[in-house]
Amino acid sequence: MRILAEMPTGMGSKWVLAEIENDFYGYGTVADFNDKLGLPVNQCGTKESVKNHCESIAELCKKNIKKYQKELSKKTANSDGWKLMIEHEQKELEMLIEFIRVLSK
Repeated sequence: MRILAEMPTGMGSKWVLAEIENDFYGYGTVADFNDKLGLPVNQCGTKESVKNHCESIAELCKKNIKKYQKELSKKTANSDGWKLMIEHEQKELEMLIEFIRVLSK
């Protein structure tokens, strides 16, 4: 296994992108890589399939950020919760963009 990129999760761990074998790639948290069941099936496969998955999840993160920002603008009592959700989505989006960049080489 060869680690291609690492990004902090912001919660004390990190995401890892790795080439596991010839044309078999995967990404997940350190805990995912250490799990006896392995990586989630949608987070591993060929270079192209992993890149495509990262791109689709990145789009979902962008939609979630917009949705959460809309809720935050309502100035509800739960503004700290919305800020936390936005921060988490932005951190995940940064990771996905970096992994897409690495897989595009």
